[in-house]
Amino acid sequence: MLRRLAVSIISLAVAASACTETNHQLNADPDAGGAGGLGSSGEPSGGATNQLNAGQDGGGANSGDGGAAVRESGGDNALDSEDGGASAGEGGRGGGIGSADGGAEACPKRDGQAPCTGEEEAMCEQAAQERDKELIFSLDLASERDGASLADMQRNWDCVVAELEADGVDVPMQDTDLDSLVVTSTLEQVEKALQLEAVTGFGVYCGEELCDYCWGLELDECKADAFCSLMSAYPFDPDRQCVASGAPVPVGCTPLGEGTSDAPCMKRLADGALFIATSGSVFLASPDWGECSETESRLAVSCEDD
Repeated sequence: MLRRLAVSIISLAVAASACTETNHQLNADPDAGGAGGLGSSGEPSGGATNQLNAGQDGGGANSGDGGAAVRESGGDNALDSEDGGASAGEGGRGGGIGSADGGAEACPKRDGQAPCTGEEEAMCEQAAQERDKELIFSLDLASERDGASLADMQRNWDCVVAELEADGVDVPMQDTDLDSLVVTSTLEQVEKALQLEAVTGFGVYCGEELCDYCWGLELDECKADAFCSLMSAYPFDPDRQCVASGAPVPVGCTPLGEGTSDAPCMKRLADGALFIATSGSVFLASPDWGECSETESRLAVSCEDD
């Protein structure tokens, strides 16, 4: 009997102690940040690492200021890390290969810009002065000739495409071997991609649609514009009724470059003057020229005494 009474007294004492501890935790000073305080909202000083509602520094699961998954602390696995981005960053493809901000290791950058290649240096210089001018950019990518493997070429392609798209460039489907990329854009939009090591060089040109203003330029204006080319032809001498075989003369301006090498008889629509063109395709595309009639074509022959 006495033994059962002693056990009962010990049980009551344990229960009372548990209630006291629970009450202490539930009513803890909110500024104290106690060891296991369920409602702690202030700066915890020495609190347990797993407290449920810890303040900013506690890093708990439901932390109000600390954020889920150590968002603010910048941990290695932060889901919303501002710089690293999740797997593939904004605009990225292929598991972060093309992450615009976090792909520095996968998409290394060069010091400066890739060189302008080919015979288009003057066009590159003009594009640098007219950074918001829409042009056609042809980007050369590292290839097997540069020692790149197929995996390297695919990674380079993904890097460049991701950077272009992140900068607002519409990248159309390309029929290519991953060693070149052609886009219509402004220099402002492509210059970050030109700073990637994946780009070994680039060219820039205009074309009829983007530079149709060339057709209306005066000869001096045409010479000063890198995206326009002079049109030249052999003039018909109405007095001698033949075409002089000397040097051709400049007669207009075109955005089409050199064009084909055929030499048809062409008539300038403004005054009806006849010429033998040095580039048939350029003259045929011009709104200011038309083909000679059959009779006119018979007249447009070289002068015999030249």
